[in-house]
Amino acid sequence: MAFLTIPFEEVDVPFANLQNTLQAKQLDIKSFSASTTIFCRDTCDPSNLYVLLCQRAYWDDKLGKSNSWGGTWETPGGGHDLGESILATAIRETEEETKLRVSRVSNKVYLDLFNHKNVPMGRCTFHVEVYEELQPQRTWCDEKQCTVGPKDGVIVLDPDEHMDFCWATEAQIRDSLPYNAENHHKGLVILDNKKEIILDVFERLRSSQIDMIELPGNGQS
Repeated sequence: MAFLTIPFEEVDVPFANLQNTLQAKQLDIKSFSASTTIFCRDTCDPSNLYVLLCQRAYWDDKLGKSNSWGGTWETPGGGHDLGESILATAIRETEEETKLRVSRVSNKVYLDLFNHKNVPMGRCTFHVEVYEELQPQRTWCDEKQCTVGPKDGVIVLDPDEHMDFCWATEAQIRDSLPYNAENHHKGLVILDNKKEIILDVFERLRSSQIDMIELPGNGQS
């Protein structure tokens, strides 16, 4: 398993406290990011559960540079800013990238470790609910190997971060392609560590193993 789970109360703390907790677990992390998993059900058939995925843009005009892992699919998220908690990072990045506002968060947080440009990094992934009413109108189509359905609605992407979004099923996540330099622009390509976390959330939701915590106000921490 490529991730750990941490109680929410150990993460919803000043960032220095989180660093101390992870150092006590002997986790050497030099840089942090945060992400969220957002799910919805088909109103016509509530047994159909979907996860929101965003496709990484190849180029960031604001920064004038290419994005790492461009073309791959992921859940919303991004880098930690100085002075904010890691929960605040997850909430801010979700709203910046999708315009969705977090209302509730799960009582367990995922932590996965990876190296990027030889820097050991840690990512906290929060399963969340949002204030907006969600419908899986734009979905991944296995037959066409692309997204289908209207792009308008409550989800509005930051074009410097992502170029498309879709709702995907558990089976589609399970069958998604691993990333490599050749296939990053072909089909539903998801990095392995992100894929494992998404599949675990599907499993926990299916077996009702996720408890949610209400956030005050609009969830800003």
